[in-house]
Amino acid sequence: MLVDSAELAKDSIVLYIDFAAKATLADDLRKFLIEEITRQLNEKYNIDLADRNFIRGVYNLDVERFRTGLYSDLRESDPELYRLKEIEHLEARVARADEHLRRSLQHIVKGRRKQVITFIDNT
Repeated sequence: MLVDSAELAKDSIVLYIDFAAKATLADDLRKFLIEEITRQLNEKYNIDLADRNFIRGVYNLDVERFRTGLYSDLRESDPELYRLKEIEHLEARVARADEHLRRSLQHIVKGRRKQVITFIDNT
């Protein structure tokens, strides 16, 4: 499949999900897909969805809104508490694994100007 679409694949992130090999053993297919895509992004493209800088890039607009939100007064009066609240804010975003994966893929497409191609086999 990569030989036939080599030109397209060279500037793309290509994910291959083989349901015959692993998914049939998984009780939770949604969880399996999220974990498999996350693993491939990390192993094949060195994109770690749990990396601090990557997360801050994905949620940059959220962080900007946070700066003017409820805890904005703490930035000067208690910077350590403000930083903790900001991290908790990001932690809540990352905890929703399916939404975090979706936003991460959007970030990759827009920020890195990569196309994400997903092959699903043996469904």
